[in-house]
Amino acid sequence: MKIIISFVFLLIPSFAFSSAIDNQFLSKAERKVETMYQDLKILSDKNSSKAREIRRTFVDKYFKESDQNSPNEFKYLGYNNPDVQAFKTDIAARGYVNYFYDMFRNQKYANCSFSFQRRYSNIIHGPEFKKNEAPPKLAQVIVRKVYSRNGKPFQVFEDTLIVGLEQMKVHKWANKISRHHIGDFESNQILDVEQMKDNADLAYDKKNYHKAYQIYQSIVNKYPNEGDPYYRMAIMLYKKNYGEYLNKKERQKLILDYLDKAINLGTSTTKACADNMKYWITC
Repeated sequence: MKIIISFVFLLIPSFAFSSAIDNQFLSKAERKVETMYQDLKILSDKNSSKAREIRRTFVDKYFKESDQNSPNEFKYLGYNNPDVQAFKTDIAARGYVNYFYDMFRNQKYANCSFSFQRRYSNIIHGPEFKKNEAPPKLAQVIVRKVYSRNGKPFQVFEDTLIVGLEQMKVHKWANKISRHHIGDFESNQILDVEQMKDNADLAYDKKNYHKAYQIYQSIVNKYPNEGDPYYRMAIMLYKKNYGEYLNKKERQKLILDYLDKAINLGTSTTKACADNMKYWITC
């Protein structure tokens, strides 16, 4: 009887244990995101003595990279600042926090308030594993944030955050209006570009360049404003990891086209690398 009970116990928990681990990681990521937005609320409170300290440590506390893109919503809020209006793409996280802090100290927004609510979340597993075999790597958390004036909402945004479960820091943060937005905000179907990048990176590491290149192409087909894949495809063409059928002129034209798109659409790091690569190719 003891043997049977022991055997049954071993059969049951394999899936349940995996789900429990996932839920544990997801809950931790959700708490991290909620704490982050609570700090943003404090930043919007003119009378808070904590605001200045939070502003100083915010990015290092919550973001894996300080120069990653963040949603640029200030021009949509009507923030009257020529420097902010000039931004045509997402600004760096540190700049976002500074402008957010400054906005609520602008007399124009004296009656403006900020609130947030977490909508839904899910775990994103590592690349190319069978179901329930992959370790959880990323969590995707959706937050609805509302700007109100005198108690009346005048603008609503939904932010998508990709949180790394190892460091519990944000890898990517965007909303629908930002150029580098993530997913389909009109439904619950999330087209996860981070997952696709993982698959492409894994294929590249295995020297399966044809597959890696095709995945990068599928990313820009679904997300034409994602800049990083253009840069990676340019490198693969330059190293002749892909496109052996192209002649020299065709290859050069395609490389420069991809580099231009990476410079125009990529993160600050990608832009700098692509610009440097274009300089050496065209010199």
